[in-house]
Amino acid sequence: VRELRAMGYAPVGVKMDEARVSSFARLELANPFARMRAPLTIVMDVNGVLGTKWFDARGKFGNAVHARCGPLVFFRRPGARRLIRECRRAGHRVVLWSSMQPTAVRVFADVLVPRQDRGAVLVLSNADAPRDEEHPEWRDGRNVAILKDLRVVWQRVPGADPDRTVIIDDDDRKT
Repeated sequence: VRELRAMGYAPVGVKMDEARVSSFARLELANPFARMRAPLTIVMDVNGVLGTKWFDARGKFGNAVHARCGPLVFFRRPGARRLIRECRRAGHRVVLWSSMQPTAVRVFADVLVPRQDRGAVLVLSNADAPRDEEHPEWRDGRNVAILKDLRVVWQRVPGADPDRTVIIDDDDRKT
């Protein structure tokens, strides 16, 4: 019991019997985020994780899209808004990042971020990251996959640091 209290699992001053300690420890171990005291900085990719982007010059999708920015249309994935809302509600810092043009990223972010969280969610595009020899790129045919330069996040988000940053991306080369 003393060891659990020292690790932050049990409130100080509460007497616990062995049966309650084991069930409490199982509950905490089932949810590894339950012990986190300091908030995480969660960097989420917009296109792929939170939704999908399509080129729709002819308007074949009609009104079925969630957002439109020129010929680009965006479909929000089910649960994307709730994921962002729950991350914010848990006290984590949320950053949305995409390699799309800055105007498209902001239009699509308006569809993703609940109104009450818009001031608290940082929206970045690759235009916000410096282009230099340290910024890695991969060429795959004609597509260019650009890594997210997390130094930008750590500079712009108060309290963000490398040890408490999580990146969520559908491309395993970028995680």
